[in-house]
Amino acid sequence: MKLSEAILMNPRSIDKDCNLTLVDKNIQTIDKIDSLKLLNFKSLILSKNKITSLTNISQFKLLRELNIEDNLIASIKEILYLRNLTHLEILYISGNPLCSQFPNFRPMVIHFLRSSLKELDSLSITADEILQSG
Repeated sequence: MKLSEAILMNPRSIDKDCNLTLVDKNIQTIDKIDSLKLLNFKSLILSKNKITSLTNISQFKLLRELNIEDNLIASIKEILYLRNLTHLEILYISGNPLCSQFPNFRPMVIHFLRSSLKELDSLSITADEILQSG
């Protein structure tokens, strides 16, 4: 299932504060969204789905929080798609294959997103971690 289809099938998944919650909805792809209104999400909760790629995630330019825990993201390269999310402060990514394939994935994610990210998997990012990430 595509993200756009899940949104249409679950209209109550969007709250008044521009947050979208679609947990365990069998979403496999984040497709391009045509509605400008839907691109203004501040929070996307997409945990427990079957997402393998973050290719179109950068369309959500105002995103501050992204929860993609327990999906099927296997490549660390997928994190690069998050670089254009300049407001992203909170990221939950645990439970994805990349977390076990790359034992030092935390410093890598911090390195790629250090300009805005403040919290990764419920842990605040420290000044030391930012310095060590290069």
